[in-house]
Order: sequence, then C-alpha cells, then structure tokens
Amino acid sequence: MSTSAPGPTAGSPDRPPVAPAGGAGPTDPSALDPARLDPARLDPARLDPAQLDPAQLEVGVADAGVGAALLEAAAGTTTAGGGGGPGATAGAEDDEPPQLTMELAPADRPVGGALRSCPVCGTPAAFEDVFCEACGLQLTNDRDHYSEQPSQWVAAVSDRGMRHPHNQDAAATDDLHAPDGTDGDPSVRRAVLVVCDGVTTAPDSELASLVGARAAREVLRDGPLADRTATVERLTRAVRAAHEEVLAQTGPDSRAATTVALAVVDQSVDQPVDQPPGEGPALAGWASVGDSRIYWLPDAGDPRLLSTDDSMAQLRVEAGVPRAEAETGPGAHAITGWIGGGDAPELRPRVELLELDGPGWLLVCSDGLWNYASDPRALQALVDDLAGRVRPGALALADALVGWANEQGGRDNVTAALARVGATTPASAQPG
Repeated sequence: MSTSAPGPTAGSPDRPPVAPAGGAGPTDPSALDPARLDPARLDPARLDPAQLDPAQLEVGVADAGVGAALLEAAAGTTTAGGGGGPGATAGAEDDEPPQLTMELAPADRPVGGALRSCPVCGTPAAFEDVFCEACGLQLTNDRDHYSEQPSQWVAAVSDRGMRHPHNQDAAATDDLHAPDGTDGDPSVRRAVLVVCDGVTTAPDSELASLVGARAAREVLRDGPLADRTATVERLTRAVRAAHEEVLAQTGPDSRAATTVALAVVDQSVDQPVDQPPGEGPALAGWASVGDSRIYWLPDAGDPRLLSTDDSMAQLRVEAGVPRAEAETGPGAHAITGWIGGGDAPELRPRVELLELDGPGWLLVCSDGLWNYASDPRALQALVDDLAGRVRPGALALADALVGWANEQGGRDNVTAALARVGATTPASAQPG
C-alpha cells in the first residue's frame, strides 16, 4: 500500500496548500520564524468551529440544485462536473508563514489519544493542537488532504473541504490477491474500502475516525465472501472492531464518535495483479452505521445506493417525505447511529451482500460528497463525466470527486474511496 503525501486539492483556490510529509524545513527550533510561534498570527475563524456560520455546516436548499443539474446531465440536457475541473490548483496568501507537517504514526503504534508528533522535538500532539506544547511550533496536519492507493484500481482521497478547520474524515483501503481464507486461490482478488466521518461536535473525532477505519480494514482482509452467513458475521465484526478500537484509543469515558461505512468485493481474476480485475463474477458485501454511504455505479444500467443511513433525514424518508426535501430540511444531518462513545445506541450495523452485474465502480463516501449528489443517478452522471477528463484509475477519479465537491462549496470534510469492478473501463476514460 502506498500513501501519498498531502498536497493541493482540486477546486480549492482559496485554501493554502498543505506542506508534504517529510518535506524540507528547519529542524532547529532556534531557526524557526518567531511569527510561527505567535498565536496572534492565527486567524481565529480557521481554528474555532464556533466561528463558522452554521449554514456552512449543513447543506441547504441551494445545494440540492447541484444534484438536480447532474440528473439533467444524465438525461443529456446539460454538462455535469462543475466548473474548473480536477486540474485546478490551490493557492496561498503571500504573507502566510510556512508550516511543517505532522506525520502520522504507524498503524500499530499505541497512541493513547495522539497519532502524531512534533516534527521538531517529537512531542506527541493531538490532532486539534495548533501549537506544540513543548517547543511552541505552529503545527499543520497531514490529515488535511491525503490519499491511499494500494493499486491502480483501488484508492481513496480524503480532504478537509473549504470550510472546516480540520479533517475529521478518514479512509482505509486494500487490494489483495488470494486473500487469507480462500486457500490461496489465485483466481480471487479482493478490494477493501472503509470510510469513517468523525462527529463534528464530539471530542477526538479525528482520532476516532482514523483508528476505526484501520481496525475495520484489518478484519476485512481475511475470509471468503461465498459463505453468506460467515460474511455477514465478518462484516458485523469489522464494525464492532472499529467501535472497540475507538473506545480503546480514546478511553472508556470518551465521547469520541464516528460513522463507519465499509465494503469488500471479491472477483475472479484473469489478469496479472497489476492489471484491472477480470470479467468474472463479483460479490460485494457492505455494512454501515451513521450516514456515510456505499454506492454501486455500473458502467451501464441502473446505479444503486446500497447502504441505508442512520439519520433523521432517513427517518423522514421512511415516513414518506421526499428524499430531496428530507435531506435539506432542518436537522437533516443529525445521525441516529454511530460507533464509539457518547452514549452510542446499541450497535446494529446494516449488513448486506450483492452479486454485482457487469463492470463499474464501487464507491464508499462521506456526506461531504453525497451532500451535492445524493441520488445514485446524479453520482453516476458525475463519475461518467469526470472519468472522461482524468487519467484511468481509481486515484485520479477519487481525487476528481473530492475536487468537485470542493468546487460546489466544500461545506464539509469530503472522502471518496473507489474500487473498480471488472476489467472494462468506460470508453471515455481511455487515454488518447
């Protein structure tokens, strides 16, 4: 697996870029610009969520028009995909002092409430810390924008968006050849996608989402999907493992909380491991708690929203309120299920299996993406449009989806994790 250094995000012209992990920078505190140690240099609106306009934290009626435009595109009446496209680059204000990047610790490190440390003195720091408590260094966070790409056909991109001061989303992915539990069957290939969205109002939500996503991924690496009963149990166990890891890392009395959406797909392989999966049958399983989602977006045919939200909006939908109205009304983004602390409801993940018909994309995403394109047809139109403008592969497409969400306003953190099912890529995505 390779994890790229954080970098500029498509569609983020008003946001300063994040310094790359391990990049050049002073290592002697005496060499640091004193302005970096002065809290008066900081813009409080960037640091204090209370300074944000509440309208920025919840999608309103205006955002519903974005999805409508994509549905029109699917019908061939307009062009989907937003303004500047995925090629836009981030800019920085000339007078903003440089920052060093905090590096994430290895996944197996006992964290005890922190997954990063000061690049100058090594002191552990919490994700929300703005300055190192020991040497006073002004810190930045490589969670602001990062990606995972275990292979060309499985990848995820996560970004803090345009309005929030921190990225409380996290993703974990894998692409396995002959996974354990399949008796080393070389004809089986597995993609694992996990997305967690930390609850904004809960403490340590950045930590909760990251350790939860990693813990779920570990469980999903093993065992075949063909045994339905065992697979449902494994998917449930992955959600519980994420829940227990959040509690273990944040403390038994912590209120840290996050959503979780996870998917795993096994498919037959008739190609080398560095090539896209073959044309054989694909079996997918998924589970979710909260309002992060799983979509199936086939190259041809009807797309589907596979998961069901645990949210006030979903309760209204089930009561007969039209989805567009339910998802843009007051309190629409209040969730009724989550993992972690804070008096979480009884853990009852929604778990399902499905044989996927034909080639396409399996997408797991946070609400920072689907806020702007909730309807599966809108997302399918968006993916088709973006696939024609980026190089083939999951990483470029995931990055384009994140960039597009930021172009729509980036009101929330946004994460997109993708797995390619089947060997055929859409004709529009072929180079040339």
